[in-house]
Amino acid sequence: MAGLDESTPVPTEIKLHQKSRVVEITFADGKRFELPYELLRVFSPSAEMAGHGPGQEVLQVGKKDIDITQIDPVGSYAVPPIQLCIRLLVPAGSYLLQLPEFRRMLAPFDANLLGYPWRHADPRVDALQQALQALAAQGEQERWARSEIFERIWRSAHGALDLPPPPLDRADLGEPIAHLSEPWYCCAEPTDQQLQSF
Repeated sequence: MAGLDESTPVPTEIKLHQKSRVVEITFADGKRFELPYELLRVFSPSAEMAGHGPGQEVLQVGKKDIDITQIDPVGSYAVPPIQLCIRLLVPAGSYLLQLPEFRRMLAPFDANLLGYPWRHADPRVDALQQALQALAAQGEQERWARSEIFERIWRSAHGALDLPPPPLDRADLGEPIAHLSEPWYCCAEPTDQQLQSF
């Protein structure tokens, strides 16, 4: 990517703050920035904004109520590998509890889990998720590069389907990203490792 080199600070954490409508980005050098959704939308490099050539730029107005619902990582990113295989936490009061087809997958409420354990209709899906979660945890514990963890998850997921994994383009993966000490995420079931730490 143009303008980036070995001295460019690497993001270690990216958070969406829905109530304040701000994206918070923390970098390995300790700097932290909060960028309003509106600013990110108005200054995005999209064709709508920049046009298709010099002189075609369009001033954006009316973007105050923009929402960011998801951030998709590309290349070297600040998302810990455990997020690649977390399970959805279904707490008391969840809208999912109103869906009859989902309720069939639920076990009784588990106070230790803070939610309803659930199982996929196809037990192979749960087995794969558990295997991938163990693989991600092993990679974090042994401090594998995140690109290596992702590549192993990629191969395992394709192997579970008896498919050859397509090659990954390693040219854009960049340097390993710093590891965070607390991989705990809202709306995700705690991992076995996290439950054992209580």
